Amino acid sequence: IRRSKRQYSPLFISTDRNLLEVCKYVLFKTGDEKIEREDGSSPLHHAAQAGYLEVYKLIIQKASNKNPKSNIDGVSPIFLAASDGRLNIYEFIVQDCEDKNQIINSIYYPSGWTGLHLAAEGGHLELCKFILENTSEKNPQTQGITPLLVAAREGHLDVCRYLIDFLENKNPR
Repeated sequence: IRRSKRQYSPLFISTDRNLLEVCKYVLFKTGDEKIEREDGSSPLHHAAQAGYLEVYKLIIQKASNKNPKSNIDGVSPIFLAASDGRLNIYEFIVQDCEDKNQIINSIYYPSGWTGLHLAAEGGHLELCKFILENTSEKNPQTQGITPLLVAAREGHLDVCRYLIDFLENKNPR
């Protein structure tokens, strides 16, 4: 199927709709996990963004590349999970990482932003809590920008409260 100059495959479509059994059948019969669109996005990107953990697990189990690359915009599955507040996917992706606050690079953000920056920007309090409870760097700064600054800029009062209560430096500049 071709719409809007983007290529779709049965796995893309079944991933977008969280159809686990269809994904399973297509994946194991065709090995379709390697298919990427011209923008570099894969079914893993879609599952991460939508928060479809079981579909993500299924695809990553079969995938030859367990650490999928970013698309042409520098957006990776972990970036999508963090920015959309998909705690279940984020936890799964970083489960074997020593530090849960991964550096996430994209052309849309300053180099070196972390999952905490993205979670704070989106107002995703539970994801912020998970990251802070499992990271060594409690107040990452990228070009002077902290997660607290990002949460304040976006008006996420609950995230600001949590970060201020959690951080030793209450007024980072």
